[in-house]
Amino acid sequence: MTVAASKALLEGMLRANRAVEVLREIETCWSAVASDVEYVYLRFRALDQLGRYEELEALLEEVCSSLPADHSLCGLRQLARAHKANREGRTEDAVDKLSTAPPTGSAKVDAVVLQFRARCQNRLGMSAEAKTSFGSASALYESVKHYAGVVRCLVGLADAERLSGSVSAAIDFLHQAKELAQEHSLFLDEGRAHHNLGVCYVILGRPDAAASHYSSATRLIAEHGDRQLAISSKLGLSQMLLRVGKLAAAQEGLLDVLGQVGSSHDRNYGIAHEFLGELRLSQARFREAALHFRRAKKIGSVISDPELVYENGYRLAEAEIGLNALSEAEVRASEARDAFLGAGNQIDAATASRVVGQALLCQKKWKEAASELKVALATFEELDEQFEVHRVRRLLEAAKHKAPINDIRAAERPKWGVNIITKSKTTGESTLKEPEIICGHSHRFLQFLADVDRGAKSTVPILLEGETGTGKELVAQRIHARSSRHAGPFVAFNCGTSNPEMFDGEVFGHLKGSFTGAATDRKGLARTAHNGTLFLDEIGEMTKATQARMLRLLDSGEVRPVGSDEVVRTDLRLISATHQDLDTMIEKNEFRQDLFYRLATIRLRVPPLRERIEDLELLFQHFRDEAARKGAGAPLGISDSVLQKMADYPWPGNVRELRNSVHRLAGIFNGSLITTWWPSRDRHQTSTRDKISKDEMIDLLWETEGSVTRVSDRLEVSRPVIYRLLKQWGLDVNDFRSRRRRS
Repeated sequence: MTVAASKALLEGMLRANRAVEVLREIETCWSAVASDVEYVYLRFRALDQLGRYEELEALLEEVCSSLPADHSLCGLRQLARAHKANREGRTEDAVDKLSTAPPTGSAKVDAVVLQFRARCQNRLGMSAEAKTSFGSASALYESVKHYAGVVRCLVGLADAERLSGSVSAAIDFLHQAKELAQEHSLFLDEGRAHHNLGVCYVILGRPDAAASHYSSATRLIAEHGDRQLAISSKLGLSQMLLRVGKLAAAQEGLLDVLGQVGSSHDRNYGIAHEFLGELRLSQARFREAALHFRRAKKIGSVISDPELVYENGYRLAEAEIGLNALSEAEVRASEARDAFLGAGNQIDAATASRVVGQALLCQKKWKEAASELKVALATFEELDEQFEVHRVRRLLEAAKHKAPINDIRAAERPKWGVNIITKSKTTGESTLKEPEIICGHSHRFLQFLADVDRGAKSTVPILLEGETGTGKELVAQRIHARSSRHAGPFVAFNCGTSNPEMFDGEVFGHLKGSFTGAATDRKGLARTAHNGTLFLDEIGEMTKATQARMLRLLDSGEVRPVGSDEVVRTDLRLISATHQDLDTMIEKNEFRQDLFYRLATIRLRVPPLRERIEDLELLFQHFRDEAARKGAGAPLGISDSVLQKMADYPWPGNVRELRNSVHRLAGIFNGSLITTWWPSRDRHQTSTRDKISKDEMIDLLWETEGSVTRVSDRLEVSRPVIYRLLKQWGLDVNDFRSRRRRS
């Protein structure tokens, strides 16, 4: 490649993410181009694209070491230093470095410096300064006919207008960007413009327009490749679906995003958790919402993203209002409001003000609430944010009539017709309830669910492998509910519950009198599952003869009922499951290899609970609520020490064992906090002293007001054992028989 002909080619290679090849080409002619700003910048971009930041910084320090501070190449060194400061969360420092960068002598590179400065200024809420920087950068790009740069500056100007509250002005800039991108066949930039138009129309409460732009963005980005932007568009589309009450579709999109994002320290990962939290708020599932918001807030802290931190701060406050933690909610939302006001972000500041007003309202501080809400209403009306305008007006009406509202979304649910995510029979979709299908938000579990959902879209047999108690049948139900056969029957059978003759009769059907006990004709589960799904659990228990008949069913779709000479056809999808090691069984000639290959066209391993222990608290809450609905008892919560003890336990019985433990604890700790726990399988082998510490015993005595009988019931041991422990620890039950603790 000649030096003269290489710049345009290298630009194209970088756009195609071929940074390694770009570096290789530049290195072959480096001695000839080391003083050319544009070539040095191309090497800069390639190293930046590969994440080789230290090498990039070392390169520029070396190039500029003997040059005067105002040399053109020193402008690139300042740009590299600004990039580093921005990555480390020092955005103000980045702006300072960019403001003092000397001109590079290249209009295109100088435009890059101005554009990056504008982006940092936008992030700091310096909207007026950002507009000026974007305008200057755009003029430089236009002077060298770099239309991709002009389009991106127009998108940046739209961001600055939107953040300062001028959504209509933002839309005008974005339409200009879209038209210019179309004119010059800049497909990715056109996709970015569509994506940001979707954001603006969500703010304006125009879901149809938002959906149209997000769909266009997703199509263009998928065709021309920008993974992060594709994920952002899917997040935007999910948010729009959430706002119009299509919760099942919104959740599916958000879970898909979590499965696609490779790192839990990715901003999109945090935003997905934020939207999942908003979805849980829409269902009045406040504890689960709080978990998602805390997760997103933590990600924001790790990646030094104050916007993500404070946005999830006021959303967490909304969940706390639902949980009646009102003073904490007021403080948290006030902090977020002040932070956004300081950054010039009017939209988020107004939303945080609405949450502050709601917290004040629920504390019966009527005048303060009304004052806060009027400020929020004025901002939302000015920005034409109709979605929030209606919410604030409802809160102001409540303040007028002195009526607290803990759940602002309650009035929206009847219109949506949803609470728990379900799919209606009238649409031909699954009627399986979402909580019965999915309960987990750990990265490991969500990756597994993404694999499950991809498998559901196919029609081939699926083999589920996993330990006992992991929920393989629930996974099979999810696959059926999301498959093209969702309107058909879901038929389940456990192969380990019957002898071979009974198995054949159950699955393939039988004629009257074909064997002892066959009092009537039986259709068989394979035919019952016609046009639906047949789920066979514990397939490792099948005999060789039964395996041969299953092979025929899979090969030809034919079954022969026991006692019949006629073959009957059936159309079904087979999902099978086992906790056994089928590979070892094949080696021992206990399971047919040809059958295995047909069953395991898609092979999925259900993760055990110990591999997704981050889901423990969410699962605990789900099973606690389930126990309360069934009248088993309703504990107020669980202590941190018990939760940690549960997290350290390996759970050999997996989710089923956890469910049984929670139901048992619900009866023991009905109406109070769970302060002690031990595994069911260990409680008869473990001494009582090993089960409970002195501090835990003191907590139990306070909670039971010194009742030895209630303490013994909770620990499931005799009263003499409790008295022996009390004597050993020098505790007197009379000291605990007052309702107030003594100091």
